[in-house]
Amino acid sequence: MLSTASVAEDLRADDATYSGFVVVEPPQLADGINSDWGGLEAKDLEASLLSDLHQEQGLDAWHGYRDALVRLRFYYPATYAALRGEDLKKRAAFEADEKSPKNPE
Repeated sequence: MLSTASVAEDLRADDATYSGFVVVEPPQLADGINSDWGGLEAKDLEASLLSDLHQEQGLDAWHGYRDALVRLRFYYPATYAALRGEDLKKRAAFEADEKSPKNPE
């Protein structure tokens, strides 16, 4: 049986084409994901990502914003490009963070 780890090893966002979630094991996880996300359409996922961008998540806010921005940029580039106000500030900080050197040694 194929594991999720082996699926993710060679998958890069710039090579992927969105076709849904692939979860092979454990079955309970797949059932939960299908229950939560199975009936959504593209516009629903876009709305969910924008909602994530607007959440105040305390100390972990940056990770929530970053994850939402990564997915918005990939799946909904027009929406990502059209961000305004506070969302645009978050996008600018996200893009600056991407360009900054990580773990300088």
